[in-house]
Amino acid sequence: QIALLGLLEQRGDASAGAAVLGAARRGGRDVRIAAITASGTWGDASAVPVLVAAATSRDELEQKVARGALIELRHGRIAEAMVNHLASARPEVQAELIRALTARNDKSAVPNLIELARTETGPAQRAALRGLEQLAGPSDIPALVQLLIAASDDGTRAGIRSVFEAIADRTDG
Repeated sequence: QIALLGLLEQRGDASAGAAVLGAARRGGRDVRIAAITASGTWGDASAVPVLVAAATSRDELEQKVARGALIELRHGRIAEAMVNHLASARPEVQAELIRALTARNDKSAVPNLIELARTETGPAQRAALRGLEQLAGPSDIPALVQLLIAASDDGTRAGIRSVFEAIADRTDG
């Protein structure tokens, strides 16, 4: 199975997508890791839920490979699939999605990250603010000002200030 998955990855063969995603969900550890790796190479938006679940794994190698695969995905509407998954996901899944969107430098996620920072607390809110530090730009300042005005605690306000500082650092010049 591992050799076959490696061959599919090398060929970029998406025709076995459903079977590969099934192996990523239910295979033994080594098979899961090979399937996750292959999914990053050829996968499309349908791979996002499987890969983000693997990215929250307690297995460090599986987590690392899944995080890389989420960044590598290129076929279809990957960012849209990640953003759509954000609102209803558990906080640890939200953090992984935000990590991937940030690593992909996907600025289309900014409105959703601002909404998460407004509506979530704890780890999900901190992850959204970290993502905004990398992705938000000058055009997002009005929404960030509203977020700052609505902030209910010092920790949130400090996180939002960090976003403003990051924008200022990137636009200095």
